[in-house]
Amino acid sequence: MSRMNEDPKEAAIKKGSENATAALLGKEGHSRLLGDYIKVSGYNWVVLEGVALVVNLDGTGEDPPASPLRALLLEDMRRRKVEDPQTLLRSTDTSMVIVRAYLPPLIKKGESFDVEISLPDGSKTTSLAGGFVMPCDLKEHAYVQGGGTREGKLMAKATGPILLATGEGESESQTPNLRRGTIPGGATYVLEGMRKLTAIVRNDYRSAKLTHRIAGRVGERFHDYDEHGLQKPLAVALTDLKIELTVPEKYRDNYPRFQQVIRNIALKESSVEKHMRVRGLRDSLMIPDQTEQAALELEALGADALPVLKEALKASDLECRFRAGEALAYLGDPAGVDALREAAEKEPAFRVFALVALASMDDGSAFQALYSLMDHDSLETRYGAFRALSEANPNDPNVQGEKMPGGYSLHVLRTSGKPMVHVTQRKKAEITIFGASQQFTTPMMARAGQKIMVIGDAGSSNIRVVRIAANEPRQVREVSPRVADVIKACAELDAGYPDIVQLLVSAKHNANLPGHIGIDEMPRAGRVYTRHLPENQGASETTVGSENQMPNLFETGIKPAGALPVEDSEPETELEAAGSEAKPATPFMADLDAKSGKTSKTSKDTSKK
Repeated sequence: MSRMNEDPKEAAIKKGSENATAALLGKEGHSRLLGDYIKVSGYNWVVLEGVALVVNLDGTGEDPPASPLRALLLEDMRRRKVEDPQTLLRSTDTSMVIVRAYLPPLIKKGESFDVEISLPDGSKTTSLAGGFVMPCDLKEHAYVQGGGTREGKLMAKATGPILLATGEGESESQTPNLRRGTIPGGATYVLEGMRKLTAIVRNDYRSAKLTHRIAGRVGERFHDYDEHGLQKPLAVALTDLKIELTVPEKYRDNYPRFQQVIRNIALKESSVEKHMRVRGLRDSLMIPDQTEQAALELEALGADALPVLKEALKASDLECRFRAGEALAYLGDPAGVDALREAAEKEPAFRVFALVALASMDDGSAFQALYSLMDHDSLETRYGAFRALSEANPNDPNVQGEKMPGGYSLHVLRTSGKPMVHVTQRKKAEITIFGASQQFTTPMMARAGQKIMVIGDAGSSNIRVVRIAANEPRQVREVSPRVADVIKACAELDAGYPDIVQLLVSAKHNANLPGHIGIDEMPRAGRVYTRHLPENQGASETTVGSENQMPNLFETGIKPAGALPVEDSEPETELEAAGSEAKPATPFMADLDAKSGKTSKTSKDTSKK
């Protein structure tokens, strides 16, 4: 057969095999690093949705009109054997809501993730304040070709009290959105196993031999041990195109870093070539605009790079010291702890990466560095260090905190510096008080939800926490003005996490809280760093990292910040595998009413009969 008549598919396979052979032989024009041959998939966030009933509203709900969403909710309530669901739906103390969650990468069965609560278009519910979302199933939904909808398997379950949505960061004066909210950590993943990453070999290098070589190179660098003590590689070639990756525990809180490192592993390299490359990397590590790439390549080499990285800790430039310390941390060597602490303390652009590197180490010096950073002037550094230490050493009594009856945790830290309070509306329900002795000032009158008042008379040394509710006896607690004591008294009277957040934000707004309060105020990736050039050449600005490189330990977005670029990826979910069309720009549940004629299975709503 002539080349002109050659089948395009066969030609592509042949070309891929030729390119792969050339790459394996190290021929000129073919990259030496794995990153030029693979794309990593599995970073996408799968959209899960459901419809649920919110209870405990104080007359601000509605009887939702007949619609496909109402029919779905009634069907679910009957399946759960809810008594007289029609009457419950008609109450103005309830409302129908759309529940949406974004399933993160690498999640395991039993782990939790955030839930977003919104009202359907046209809903007359005026406020979700005080609302509690009844148990709800979360599944993937999509429109499919030819009309109709397809529903995926049950992947998560959600329930919990609604925290009204506000902004992030310095948000103490912002008014919450009464018709939208979140449940931090309100969804639980129910499927067996764990979502894994996949490396896909480029089509123009498609070859079983190359795919197995790449898996082998990753497996040489990253491996674990099975129950018999035998070495088990963390990369396995599944096909001539696909490699399954298991993220090592050290990168569990920063899987984008793992992706960067494996991309910088050499495909083929003799001992002489490796020696020469290390010599060049030693020089590049000391040059600010080359140090990041050099550190990644050295980290990809493994233990052989330790001496070179330690040399760079003596560099005069902070950026070079930081990059060396970061690579050393992921190699399990604490020599760079001081460089990481300095970077987190002095340079906001490096802070998030320095903190997560410190969290990756099981070492006393790293713990001590994080302790010291909890006395920093900025709340984002304080809370960032606290979260890093909580992850690195969760059993440390200084950060362990106390589980409160409402399902949230309270952490009272004996730190120095200005008093500060941090609350979260993402990932977990958590209140962190920096400065154990900080107190509310009087006179004070604030609410903790609809049923609890916090009252402090002028000049009084105590504060009264009063619960007043219909058909209940009046309950009173009298405590000291310490913020922690008042929160605990509110918890005794059944205040939930949203109620405590309301109290703290209101107290700050009314000047009853002495220090700053922040909501999800944490270090971020993608900040600008001013790099000082040598020999009086001035300065240049560079962006450090991006949202795609945000360590997942500090990820706060309820909506996905965007996955790392992926090409030639294979379907991850059953809906993708079934050939469903791409999801519409508007969320499925929110769009269901408008496209109700296309729904494939919807129960009839008889509520208006």
